[in-house]
Amino acid sequence: MTAMTGALEGFAAVVDGGDYTVDGQQSLEFSSLDDILAASSEQGIGTEAVAMVQRLIHRQIDAGHGAEGFARIIESIKQPG
Repeated sequence: MTAMTGALEGFAAVVDGGDYTVDGQQSLEFSSLDDILAASSEQGIGTEAVAMVQRLIHRQIDAGHGAEGFARIIESIKQPG
């Protein structure tokens, strides 16, 4: 097993266990995709997938989980609002 594989398995164990505050993760409050959406739209690039992820991020922020890591959006996928 490589160091990368071990790190990914450790991350998966934390996330699968419901801990979305993994050290070193950026909080959802700082994970806005607005700039990517705007730039893509200006260039004529489809924004559907990025907009969907942005909605998942905002759903978790609105539910009070903004300080948790990006992996928290898994809860939005598990339990659609």
